[in-house]
Amino acid sequence: MSSLAPSLNFELEIEGMTCASCVGRVEKALKAVPGVSEAEVNLATERATVRAT
Repeated sequence: MSSLAPSLNFELEIEGMTCASCVGRVEKALKAVPGVSEAEVNLATERATVRAT
């Protein structure tokens, strides 16, 4: 029997992004944060969805 660690989902407002390069940099920075397992950034909505375990 495997034990799944609980995860937390966060939605963050990200202002000032103007291009796909910005999205890549923000995603990379978020994924580098200890405990973050997934990060997805949307340029059109200026939001990031982050999953932490």
